[in-house]
Amino acid sequence: EDEYVSLDDYIENMKEGQKAIYYVTGDGKEKAAMSPAAEKVVGRGYEVLYMVEPLDEITIESIREYKEFDILDVTKEQDLKLGDDDKDEEKKKKKEE
Repeated sequence: EDEYVSLDDYIENMKEGQKAIYYVTGDGKEKAAMSPAAEKVVGRGYEVLYMVEPLDEITIESIREYKEFDILDVTKEQDLKLGDDDKDEEKKKKKEE
């Protein structure tokens, strides 16, 4: 059964180096989880908040940050920077050298 997660709980369980709170909206958790953007974020080991209730999208879009973290819709961020992207870029540079 699905559980509700507070923003405080989400932050407490964030991956080390994570710089934002990630969410995806959709018509049910299964459909939201099938989003390629959500799969990318989850595949990197980050948690995604699934906003699937009718008022979730309206509510979350009015909140741009919580505490010191930006709140980002993974499907709308063109240049989604994950906390480990810097490490990936360092690895690429080392391979090129």
